[in-house]
Amino acid sequence: MCSRCSGPAAFFGSCCLVALSLLSAPAHAQFLPGDILVNGFASSSIQQYRPNGILVRTFTGTGRGWEGDSLTPTGSLVTTFNSPGPGIDLFNAAGSQTNTFGTGNTFAKPGDVSVFADGTLAVSAQDGASVHYYSQSGVMLKTVPLAGAVSPFGNTVAPDNTLYVADFDGKRIYHVNEAGSTLGSFSTDFTPGDVVVAADGTLYVSDVKNVEVKHLSAAGAVLNKFSIEPLNPIGIGFAPDGNSLYVSGQTTPIVFHYSLTGTLLDQFALSGSFTPDFLTVVPNAPPPSVPEPGSIALLASFGLTGAAFLARRRKTGA
Repeated sequence: MCSRCSGPAAFFGSCCLVALSLLSAPAHAQFLPGDILVNGFASSSIQQYRPNGILVRTFTGTGRGWEGDSLTPTGSLVTTFNSPGPGIDLFNAAGSQTNTFGTGNTFAKPGDVSVFADGTLAVSAQDGASVHYYSQSGVMLKTVPLAGAVSPFGNTVAPDNTLYVADFDGKRIYHVNEAGSTLGSFSTDFTPGDVVVAADGTLYVSDVKNVEVKHLSAAGAVLNKFSIEPLNPIGIGFAPDGNSLYVSGQTTPIVFHYSLTGTLLDQFALSGSFTPDFLTVVPNAPPPSVPEPGSIALLASFGLTGAAFLARRRKTGA
């Protein structure tokens, strides 16, 4: 176990180099509906895959402890990292890094990141009972206390533009709004890794230690649960139609595709020596892609597509 790791990172006993620059990408790379962005905590990268498991490109660089990733309404990829820094990086759809800023003056261990409809970033503080809101330029906008939290880890923006936060060690899920008001919380009898919200307001949560997916009501009642194959599951995200789930685990270099009732539909192996952490699925209304210079698509890329994406959740396609 790395002596620098603690909390959820210590549970998995790994510490790693983190990504800041693009290794390789197609000339006009983009995020297509159904693409899966898998964050590799112990493999120093985010890998972008098509739904059929074809690797599109890899984002990587220097640093340590890359954790969560998400997409902004305008098509940027945002990720958190734990050191050196710690901080947050943003990349455009072409793969160029557009900004990086630190969080160390406020908290030292960022967990997952999600994005509100106006582009505000919500970052879990693993070493504090709080979640922090940032502008994409790096301005810290708000600290939202989570009373009784131990290690806020996974988070997601729901279809109604509210935020759910999974407390890994505290075994609790919190519900807050963008204004910073607490809407409620409930305890669980399991260790939640990440959480996503269906169109009907119910929650799907990765249960790390029991190797399950839990289906919960908005009040925390268990509606269903099913066993899954990836050990130490963290990453969870809806397919664009909202009718199935992608799941990844930190000790299994495979992404699994399940029905909402637990039937294994498909799976694909990750490229190279890759340890998956959080994942994000590009929704049906994707962020703007990168048009060729002079293309009419340049005029349209922030039109109807961007407006449609604003109405959808940031972490997954539900």
